[in-house]
Amino acid sequence: MYGSYILGYRQSDMSIVLIQTSPDLDGCGEPVIFKKGEIKKAKNVQGSYCIYHAGGMMAGYTQFYLMDEFDDDYFAYIYQPGTIMDFEDFRNEFRR
Repeated sequence: MYGSYILGYRQSDMSIVLIQTSPDLDGCGEPVIFKKGEIKKAKNVQGSYCIYHAGGMMAGYTQFYLMDEFDDDYFAYIYQPGTIMDFEDFRNEFRR
């Protein structure tokens, strides 16, 4: 599960990229890319977005949240309401 991350998506090839980062954005990990044709399932699970990508139901999954509320002691938060709505539309298409 990702706590602090940068999320990107591209409709042209139906891909999502997650980059783990620190709350103060002073470092980041390697990008993890998910393409619609390469995943087993994508769905909402208890308020999170979950991508199942390997093995059985719980064997290989990535989970992240898009939150309206945040704790700035733990998260760097950039509020982008239009972008969130665009991603919601993309997410609905990605998980079909």
